[in-house]
Amino acid sequence: MGTSFGLHVQSFYNDVYLLGYDKDPKQSENALKIGAFSRIVDSLTELKGCEFIFVCCPLKYASETIERLFEIVDESTIITDISSVKSQICKRFADKKNFLGGHPMTGSERQGALAAQAEIFDNSLYILCPEINQELSCKKIQIFLEKMNIKIYKMKPSIHDRVVAMASHLPYFVATTLVNSMDGELFEHISSVAGSGFRDTSRVASSPGKMWDIISKENSENILEAINIFKERLDETTVSIKKENTLDISDKEKRLRDSIVENRLAGSGESMLTIDVPDRPGVLSNIFNLLENINIKNIEIEDSREY
Repeated sequence: MGTSFGLHVQSFYNDVYLLGYDKDPKQSENALKIGAFSRIVDSLTELKGCEFIFVCCPLKYASETIERLFEIVDESTIITDISSVKSQICKRFADKKNFLGGHPMTGSERQGALAAQAEIFDNSLYILCPEINQELSCKKIQIFLEKMNIKIYKMKPSIHDRVVAMASHLPYFVATTLVNSMDGELFEHISSVAGSGFRDTSRVASSPGKMWDIISKENSENILEAINIFKERLDETTVSIKKENTLDISDKEKRLRDSIVENRLAGSGESMLTIDVPDRPGVLSNIFNLLENINIKNIEIEDSREY
């Protein structure tokens, strides 16, 4: 994530001198090799004097790293993290005017500097969780991020952790449970016929297990609350199937999902276009020729007739 962010910053700011640090020399070497940073430093002490410091290490080590940084920098340096759980870290540094809790809602299941992609931050949503005395730091970082085509959403740390438990953490555990459910006598047949429905629903299960182990410990209360809500809804679905009446619940789910998707699109000023095409040579090139002057945030080619 740190290397991806470095690439993204340099694609928008020509006058930024970007320092990078990683305790793994190999990752530092790779990050420098792909041009993510102006220079790699050997010690955190060399970050003294920076305007911003983005702490992009795993959640498990973020607080310790921030503590060390506050021993090095003065109040002219704003320190922010990208951890996916916010309450604990924001509470720990709530008295620091030059700290700001952050969480970019983007990423990849791939790891390491060579897997970096600047594009994951383009048009992305970035959550900021300022305390009252951190508003000035928040304003400075918001300006810095918005100039890089990043959208800002502010919320309280406690609300953040409840929201991401439902919108991000629950889907992971649902996906892993779904995959585990396939491991049985029918596995060979399932693996032969599973299509885009299974692939899309289970994709997040490929995320690094170590990361989710840490998240489950740091945000366990909210994740368990989300799982309990899901279990209640699953029980309702079970009852509907037994009564042979799933239409009402399906209609409700469709309305809710459409509302969530439409709300995100409306907030970003974007539109979604779906095109069904025959499987013939030249079809895609014809479409891309028509779209040559349109800025496309995301395009997906679905090789499936399931829907």
